[in-house]
Amino acid sequence: MHRNSLRAFLCLTTLGLLSSPSLAQNSSVDRLPPGANAAAVIDVQALLKTKMAEKEGWRAKLATGYGRPIAAPATAKTITMAAFISPDSFTPQWQSSIIELAGPANLAAIARAQQGYTEEIAGKKAVHTGGDAYYVQLDNTSLGVFWPAQRQRVAKWVEMNATSTQAPKYLRDAIGKAGEVGQITIAMDLNNAYSTAQVFQSMAHGSFKSLDKFDGDVAVLSERISKIKGLVITVNVTDEINVLIRADFDLEPTIMTPFAKGLAREMLTDFGLPVDDIKDWDVKSVGSSVVATGKLSLAGMQHLLMPFEPPAPWTTGGGGETGMTTEPAKVEPLDPAKASQAYYRTVAKILENIQVQQASMQMTANVFKGQARRIDNLPALGVDPALLAWGSQVSQALLRGAQIAAVGQQRAIAASSGVASPVAYTNDNEYYENGYNNTATAETRAAFRNVQGQRRSMGEQARADSLNDVATLLNDVNAQRGKIRADMVQKYSIEF
Repeated sequence: MHRNSLRAFLCLTTLGLLSSPSLAQNSSVDRLPPGANAAAVIDVQALLKTKMAEKEGWRAKLATGYGRPIAAPATAKTITMAAFISPDSFTPQWQSSIIELAGPANLAAIARAQQGYTEEIAGKKAVHTGGDAYYVQLDNTSLGVFWPAQRQRVAKWVEMNATSTQAPKYLRDAIGKAGEVGQITIAMDLNNAYSTAQVFQSMAHGSFKSLDKFDGDVAVLSERISKIKGLVITVNVTDEINVLIRADFDLEPTIMTPFAKGLAREMLTDFGLPVDDIKDWDVKSVGSSVVATGKLSLAGMQHLLMPFEPPAPWTTGGGGETGMTTEPAKVEPLDPAKASQAYYRTVAKILENIQVQQASMQMTANVFKGQARRIDNLPALGVDPALLAWGSQVSQALLRGAQIAAVGQQRAIAASSGVASPVAYTNDNEYYENGYNNTATAETRAAFRNVQGQRRSMGEQARADSLNDVATLLNDVNAQRGKIRADMVQKYSIEF
């Protein structure tokens, strides 16, 4: 596993410092495709009944597709999602969902709304959409969604739905109980995700600044970190959003306890959660787990769900059929002024919420790609052509920013790798072996810390250079935003 990959996984690990909600023995988890290492459940109707949802009009936003809090149809009862998250880039290789509805979905409407076509897969009615996804009517009330639209793989999944696909035990235990303390549960199985040596190598190249004051053997500390089993995240929405993340270990993480809060904040920030969200979180060790709790912004909640969000929109906006019910969606069509206003404000909000994380440029790249996809999925019906062109430009700029950030991360790794191992050893592994076998000395530990600091400095400089390029790109995008807003206000005589 690459060092940036390991860091991404550990970001999620410490993100697992919250607890999770349950949907009373959710059975859909065993109908998801095999091979997933991450899963999530959303109780959509419970979420839409919360005070925050009612106050901020979440149901209407889901129906129109503008400013939606989650990627879900407003008529869904629950959504159970799964994905395989690539260790190399922390992006999903595939995503799937099972949407529980009151009755059969209108597949013809889905095909019309998403520029697709209807067909059959393994005897089930299906739609191949323009967003490279398949929708399959698994049974009378269950709609399956799979991305990318690999027909053979989807067919095998449909055939397996007659029996249990047996998700990993960790995911089954976490997701199978979702709904007891919140409306959203997320779990990730990290069993065998990385080794002690891999964690050590990541630390040797400057990761985990919050552990700099640890004065024991880094090899032993690396072993404790590597024993992560997985994480469970619970989101509970009332008139505010509260989150609990729990990271579970095979070994009690006692050795990390003095550094738990700093490490958690460092990893959660690297993962991309807004800094203001996590600054007041409570972090503590409980048995063989580390638990973090606190308040979460809407942007933070959306970020947690980003790895599961499908590329194809589930709404059409402007009053069109969504296909997610047997009845046409009861949404009044938006006039061009209102549609354009809603489109602009959604894109503007995306730009306002974007953060660039220097410590994890790969995560920044993932966020940029995810937000570009959200813009591409916005409803276009009735929206001013000039605004659509601007939205496309913003999306393309974010994709360019993602490329810059990804390259910056690789340059940071190359720069840190250019610093030689401590002079007492021929390579890092020799130090690792001595530390693990308790033969490291105070001098060799000091040498390790010295080289670690040099490598971190080299990596930070490389990331800072890329960060400046990304910042310049975002400044240009925001300059265009001011001009298009002024043009729209003048054209429609309403505030944008």
